[in-house]
Amino acid sequence: MWTTIKGCLYTILIQEEKMKYLLSLSTLLLLLGCNTPPPKKEPIFSKPTHQMLPRKEALIVGVSDYAGITDDLAGVKKDVVNMRNLFSEWGFHVTVLMDKDALKLEENLQRYVGLNANDKFIFYYSGHGSHTTDESGDEDDGEDEALVLSDGVKNKLFLDDSLFGYLNSIKAQKMVMLDSCHSGTAFKAFGDEPKPKSLESDIKHLFKIIKTKIFPTQNSNINSGDYIVFSASQDNEQSLDTKSGGMFTKAFYKEVHTNNGKNIKMMNLRGAIAKEIRERCKESGSTVHHPNISASSNKLKYQTLGEFLEL
Repeated sequence: MWTTIKGCLYTILIQEEKMKYLLSLSTLLLLLGCNTPPPKKEPIFSKPTHQMLPRKEALIVGVSDYAGITDDLAGVKKDVVNMRNLFSEWGFHVTVLMDKDALKLEENLQRYVGLNANDKFIFYYSGHGSHTTDESGDEDDGEDEALVLSDGVKNKLFLDDSLFGYLNSIKAQKMVMLDSCHSGTAFKAFGDEPKPKSLESDIKHLFKIIKTKIFPTQNSNINSGDYIVFSASQDNEQSLDTKSGGMFTKAFYKEVHTNNGKNIKMMNLRGAIAKEIRERCKESGSTVHHPNISASSNKLKYQTLGEFLEL
């Protein structure tokens, strides 16, 4: 009996000691917890308020190897090299379609329809221009202008309706440069053999119109977003090609690259290019052609090239 009572008392004492120990441990942990710094919170970053940097894309098309003519446009290759280097210096991602690769123009233009109004896009063409009977009824003169593409076997027309239709599908801010023409007169320039930048009726049997996506007639001009268009000559003039490049492209490159023309207003840039062409034509005894500039709004003509393309 006494042994049983002692056992019970011993058990009670043990339980009391365990309770004291647990109570003391809990108190200690509580005290330590009061002095422990709160856990670090991950920093909360607010979303950037600025927009993502705009994409800058350039598509260069050059055609020098044509069917049915004995003297191709050797200067086009120089044009393409100069403009590719220039656009790359400006931070543009450049795609070049040269000679037969130019026949892939439609599929390449479609690659840029995802650009938005904050992006920049340059389209540059150097090669022959021509015209053909207007089938859609949207041309006052009854003629569709066209870029003349070629694989060296067949010359193929890429109509202005198609070109402008795709350019209108590209919502980016656009600069378009066309170093081509539509008249058939040949000139000598800087001692070169005549190299007209147009193909006319004597080889029309070699022409084939490239069938593209159909665009509504209102797409016969560029009418989408902000744009600047430089063309080498007026519609009734001959743009000149030389072994060292198209006269318009050489003048543009000289003013922008050498004379830092990207910091002068667009209209003044056109004037400087026109003066350079006039002087070179006088030296060679060639008929002067006059570069043209058009824009989505007149105020853009008084921006600098650097402002327009954010250079």
